[in-house]
Amino acid sequence: MRQCARILGLLCFACACLLARPAVSQELTEIDILDVKPLTAYVVPQSIPLYLQKGVSPRTNVDVVRLRRALERQISGHPYLRLFRDSELEEAVRNADLTQADAAMQAEIDMSYAQVFMADANYASAVVLLSRVVSNYDISLEAFIHPKRVAQANQMLAYAYIEQSLDDAELAHEYDQKIRLAFIEMVRNAPYLMLLEGRQSPERVRLYDEARALFLGNAVYRRTQESQAAALSHMLDVDILLFPRVVQRPDGALDLEMDIYNRVTREMRYLSAPLDQADRRSAGESWLDEATRIFSGYADCLAFERPEPPAPVAESFAKRIYIDIGPSYATFLVHPTIDMLHGVGGFVTVAYMFDEHFYVRVGGEIVSIFGDRSKELNEQFQVYHFPVMFGISRNFRWVRPYLGLGLDFGFSTTYTLARSTICKTFGTNDRECAESSVVRNRDPYGMYVVFNPGVNFGRGPFFVTLEWLMNVTVYPNDDERFKHLMGGRIAFQYWF
Repeated sequence: MRQCARILGLLCFACACLLARPAVSQELTEIDILDVKPLTAYVVPQSIPLYLQKGVSPRTNVDVVRLRRALERQISGHPYLRLFRDSELEEAVRNADLTQADAAMQAEIDMSYAQVFMADANYASAVVLLSRVVSNYDISLEAFIHPKRVAQANQMLAYAYIEQSLDDAELAHEYDQKIRLAFIEMVRNAPYLMLLEGRQSPERVRLYDEARALFLGNAVYRRTQESQAAALSHMLDVDILLFPRVVQRPDGALDLEMDIYNRVTREMRYLSAPLDQADRRSAGESWLDEATRIFSGYADCLAFERPEPPAPVAESFAKRIYIDIGPSYATFLVHPTIDMLHGVGGFVTVAYMFDEHFYVRVGGEIVSIFGDRSKELNEQFQVYHFPVMFGISRNFRWVRPYLGLGLDFGFSTTYTLARSTICKTFGTNDRECAESSVVRNRDPYGMYVVFNPGVNFGRGPFFVTLEWLMNVTVYPNDDERFKHLMGGRIAFQYWF
């Protein structure tokens, strides 16, 4: 039975090998990078703070310079993130809000006076000024730009409080909390500054050690204030701010803590990861992998928005010149002939747009007036017009209506009117044509009020124009036989 089972197993294996499909290598699927709007990110401390326990050696040799560079490389390598560099920081600070700039300047001035008060042992005045210095440093966000200045201001403030407490022993306990808070800010901004026994007074060292222990023992004290992060994000115009720091535990192990502020979601995240583990203590670059993994997990969960397509830019007509040229038709509302006369000609005008709606327009027009059916007009003549108009227009995508009003200066060539049938039939030079039946005249120069509505069709810089023209004769009104020119125009329009 065993042999039968073994033979049956071999047969099944052979069948499986025969029926198995040959392995075919396939290319990896390409990952499409979406067209999204990248977010800017910045590692805020130019020197990542390293908070060590007093008298405890760290297990891992962490290089904070390499740590910051690794985080920056991770941001630069992300397809949807853009690294905000330190070189951009200086320009952003120079262009900061005037309130922040004034606060920083006032803090520097007060700091000089506070140093004089401390040297003169005028601690009460020093406390007032140093409290104002610290407050102005908070407004100017100096802790993120020059943290050493903020640390020195808090150190001097703590010293001033200590001296006051020594002068008033009954109220000494009331100063303890203020002193610890000042020392905490000193530790936050300058962890490398240590107060050692033998170099400082026992009271200063005791209160400093208590403040440092409180700071290292409670993560709440170490976290970045969300209001400060939001203000810095606004000043730098950065979407994501990283506030990394390395903190040592009492057993010597190191943790990486990171506050990450997202301006888009207005959310502050607190992340933490150990940099050394018991099973691989100081194992090469493992601490660097642990440090970068914490941000990698955060970046993978970021939400990115697709960039909004640029809105169609409306065509601007302001400060532009355009020209119209084309044929025209005209007739006179008042005429000495029985029949209405007709004329055709051409015109050219040049216009300048003051803004999107108002324009000024000047030009010239010549129209030839043809004879009438009753042949009272013996020969055709020409009229010349030179209008100056101001108008208003409105653009509606493909259509642009407009309305103009102005003055027109014009004159005409000599015309001849024949009154009798003989003159109309045989001409004004016939002997039977009496002089009294022929009127030869030339209207003098005249001035007219021109009314000119129209509409443009098309898309810049080319338009087709249809407009109506009405000239009302205002001077001279009695001598002219042909008055009140009216007509229409078709023009080709080009915008410069």
